[in-house]
Amino acid sequence: MGCCPYGGHSMGWTNPKVLVEIFGGIAVLLVFGIVETRVKQPMFRLSLFRIRAFSAGNAASFLASLSRVA
Repeated sequence: MGCCPYGGHSMGWTNPKVLVEIFGGIAVLLVFGIVETRVKQPMFRLSLFRIRAFSAGNAASFLASLSRVA
């Protein structure tokens, strides 16, 4: 429940559970990227992000998803 008030704050962003989940997710994403660059047959080729159209399309999709949630 990240949107519920926590402590003296109006939002729950300072809740320790929320902070652990955010930073844990970032850590897992970084580990995934490191592993994917070192294995012989990766599940996802990170080199695709060097293609400008691919990166822009992913960024646009991400921003569209954020706008639906906002």
